[in-house]
Amino acid sequence: MYKKEEIFITKIKKEYKGSVTIEMSLLFPIVVFVIIVVMLMSFYVSDIVSIRAKIYEYCAMQEESDKTESEIKNELQKKLKDYTIIAEIKSVNVKRKNDKLEMSVKIEYDFGYFNMHNKDTISAVTYSENTRDYIIRQKVIIDAVKDIK
Repeated sequence: MYKKEEIFITKIKKEYKGSVTIEMSLLFPIVVFVIIVVMLMSFYVSDIVSIRAKIYEYCAMQEESDKTESEIKNELQKKLKDYTIIAEIKSVNVKRKNDKLEMSVKIEYDFGYFNMHNKDTISAVTYSENTRDYIIRQKVIIDAVKDIK
């Protein structure tokens, strides 16, 4: 290297010494905060999806059973606790009428550090009916839609 270039490089190193450290000390907390928020939101979405799937699955399994509402409610509440990450299950409601089974779950999220609170209610309804009649009705609907096109 030429002598002038070496002098110029050493002069730059002396002037900007430590500037990267200062920039990173300002940038790093913001990056960590964004990563934590993204993780919490993914846990939130995961809880909602898994609770909704379990409710529909359990509702379909119990529509023909002879269990009482309180037995179904207790079993569902125990099962849902295994599938949640950050959600707190506040209440589980089960209503059984003639051919209808309705379940709803109230959940609450509390992200204390970020002062974020959220409450959701997830519901599912199934109707008991003859499977053959259901398939015939669906076939009629599909044929009607094909005729419209």
